[in-house]
Amino acid sequence: MRHNLDKFKLHWRERLDSWTEANQGAIEKKYAQSFWSDFLACFGISAARMDLFEQDAKRASTGNTGYIDLFWPSVVIGEAKKPGVDLQLAVDQARDYLQGGSVSATEQPRYILASDFETFRLLRLGDPEQRFDVTFPLGEVTDHVDELKFLAGYDESMTREEEQAASIKASKIMANLFTAMAGAEVDEDVADAAPTNPEDEDEEVQRTSVFLTRLLFLLFGDDAGLWEQDRYLSCPLRFPSDCR
Repeated sequence: MRHNLDKFKLHWRERLDSWTEANQGAIEKKYAQSFWSDFLACFGISAARMDLFEQDAKRASTGNTGYIDLFWPSVVIGEAKKPGVDLQLAVDQARDYLQGGSVSATEQPRYILASDFETFRLLRLGDPEQRFDVTFPLGEVTDHVDELKFLAGYDESMTREEEQAASIKASKIMANLFTAMAGAEVDEDVADAAPTNPEDEDEEVQRTSVFLTRLLFLLFGDDAGLWEQDRYLSCPLRFPSDCR
């Protein structure tokens, strides 16, 4: 990650210098997505592939719908401003979207990331003992890998309560998926009365159970680093027709 970030900061420092020489304005509208894409790529994340840009959301302050620059549900919300703009404005804008009602409770991110291309500001949300607010220039981005490595799936700051909430959320999703596949009318014994032989199990339940077990393993592999970060996640995003 450090090597990638070194290349990132050199590349964007050169671009910033060229914009300054050319007196180029409104660069946040032209280059924000490229900036975020290059930044997230340092952590093995393809923002475009995961559709993280320009998510529409309602603002709490006005009730109007706008577009979040960068939104990774349950992980991070990002806003970019042009060089020299107070990053508090970007942070306030991000909070405005989070409080507008479009972002559900389960999608609320743990981090806010703001940048004006020259400077980053990173806020950890959540429980008071886990919160932090750090600001650093582009040239020092490699010095803050520990705060940023959550983007690569290494978030050691997650509390037990947050982990439990994530587990409960995942269990509900798996249960809903089971019902959607096997049908709400499925009537299968559970616990000690559950079938122990495949021959005694409803065929639809058996096929659904096997599928969900395999799916759970693939998701575990993505999260545990058994292979390239989010390799399984990228498959349905890149080849949706193959998943129908």
